Amino acid sequence: MATPWHASRRPDMSPTGDADTGEIRVPLDLWCVDRPQGQADLVLTRIEAEHLYAHLSRLLNQSRLSKAVDCNVEIRNHPHTARSDA
Repeated sequence: MATPWHASRRPDMSPTGDADTGEIRVPLDLWCVDRPQGQADLVLTRIEAEHLYAHLSRLLNQSRLSKAVDCNVEIRNHPHTARSDA
């Protein structure tokens, strides 16, 4: 079941990092449906940030691969590009 609460990256602020500790801070806006509820920072250790980055990269690559496969299927099935081996 979906919850009406969510967080979004604050568009007016960039994530920051501490070069000494590796800590990453991502400024967030907190929402309940479409009503702002406040602000908070997502604070990640270097390891947590690396794991999140790796997971997001996999998700983005899956999406990109899925779109490329869909596009390839559409091109192969297009009447002007389909081969007739008969």
